[in-house]
Amino acid sequence: MVRPTKTAAADGRNIVRVVKKDPKTVFSDISNNLQRAAVKVSQSTVHRRLHEQKNRGYTRRCKPLISKKNMKARLEFAMKYRDEAQKFWDRVLWTDETKRNLYQSNGKAKVWRKKGSAHDPKHTSSSVKHSGGNIIAWACTASSGMGSLIYIADVTHGGSSKMNSEVSETFCLPI
Repeated sequence: MVRPTKTAAADGRNIVRVVKKDPKTVFSDISNNLQRAAVKVSQSTVHRRLHEQKNRGYTRRCKPLISKKNMKARLEFAMKYRDEAQKFWDRVLWTDETKRNLYQSNGKAKVWRKKGSAHDPKHTSSSVKHSGGNIIAWACTASSGMGSLIYIADVTHGGSSKMNSEVSETFCLPI
């Protein structure tokens, strides 16, 4: 004989509804809310109900915070250069940098979601540059191959574009 579940079907739907509304919700909050509604359940029961509905805990994706103005400028750039010949692209040097925090978390957070919904805005967090206590890794690439990986410990003076110029002049030879 199988023991009946502690939660009714409606309770399971309520658990899923709470997680859909706020994917950052933790087990203890859901469990406490149910107990206030006179349904005594453990955190593991909440976990099972979410898994039954195909919800899993994932690390929240981090996407750069891009303004509408920047999105428009990026699209205009892509449209302007989309038909350029290979000879043009052979003379382009692509650069990028990434910041890693030294003394704090890189912002890994868990969210409840279904598979395939990773990029839903409810399931992502924003990243903002230049928050202090970090190291920058800078690299470049061109059609001829990859450049060096450069580590920069202090970017407090002048910001990213000045840093790109100085690193480019120091480590990259003109084509």
